[in-house]
Amino acid sequence: MSRIVDVIISDETNAVSQKGFSSVVLLVLDDVVPATTINSLSEISGLGPEAEKEASAFFAGGGTELNIIGYNVEDAKGTTEENFKILFDSAINAFDFYGVIVSKGTVQLSDLQILTALQTLIEGNKRALFYEVDGSYSSSEDATGGDVTSPSRITSDRIVVYARNDSDSGGVASAVAGYGFREAPGSLAWGNNVIPSVSNSGFTLADEGKLKKIHVNYISNVLGLNVTQFGRTLSGKEFEDIRLEDAIAGAVEEQLTQLLINAKKISFTTPGLVQVYSVLTVVGQQYVNSGGLSSYVAFVPDIDDISATDIANHVLKNVKLTVVLAGSIETITVNVVVKLKKEVA
Repeated sequence: MSRIVDVIISDETNAVSQKGFSSVVLLVLDDVVPATTINSLSEISGLGPEAEKEASAFFAGGGTELNIIGYNVEDAKGTTEENFKILFDSAINAFDFYGVIVSKGTVQLSDLQILTALQTLIEGNKRALFYEVDGSYSSSEDATGGDVTSPSRITSDRIVVYARNDSDSGGVASAVAGYGFREAPGSLAWGNNVIPSVSNSGFTLADEGKLKKIHVNYISNVLGLNVTQFGRTLSGKEFEDIRLEDAIAGAVEEQLTQLLINAKKISFTTPGLVQVYSVLTVVGQQYVNSGGLSSYVAFVPDIDDISATDIANHVLKNVKLTVVLAGSIETITVNVVVKLKKEVA
């Protein structure tokens, strides 16, 4: 975290100082696994069957690099919360990552317990979790989700849940993470992506509607292809918007920090303020070019509007980068009007 630049964006997503917005870590919950990074399926070794399945799904989905670390979160030496924190802190210290996937293995914890334990860690460290659940409960329950393991019990901007219609993990969340995190922030719509390595989640249209209502994603068969639907977090926000906001905040923080460190002096003069302004425009234009933003406005106060107190304290305030997210089209509503040709009398 930078000590000399503070970045705040409008929806209170704090700055992320790390650069790994395309990097993913696999947390193994049932075994001690030393921190390691692998770049292909052929390098997978020494993992349990469930962890191997998740790692394989990640690469089959298109992932190119996967960080792996494990700890037995049911170890009697500590509480579940303490053990999850040990595992997550170890990952933070070992890797530069943004995305998180999980191998539950043999742990007896419910999905709700795992999600609850990870939620604080994910949100507190500004990361993102892709998690898979058995969504078969949706066929017999109200859309609010009465089952104790229902992900609808948790609301988070940073947890993305994918459901399947059986009790056997299919590596869906890991495959989607492998496909999506390789792309630059703002350049991807997480919905409507074809991922050949995963199968249709197996829900009826009615069940898909229930899952969509509680912001749980799934794989649907469209025109004979298995595609992602829809890439939303448990709060209902588009995950790519959250990732893009983090990436923009991180870029502003990083580049302004570099400016202050590398320049001999940035003075309270018009040329000095222009240097700060230029950094903001570079960041804004970068994400317009990638398709993440439709527009941006950079603002740095005039020298006459800066107080003597701020100048004496060597702090520049009221610097703003206002951005407009481009968003992405996921569904289209079309009205087709059919008419008979009017006959000539």
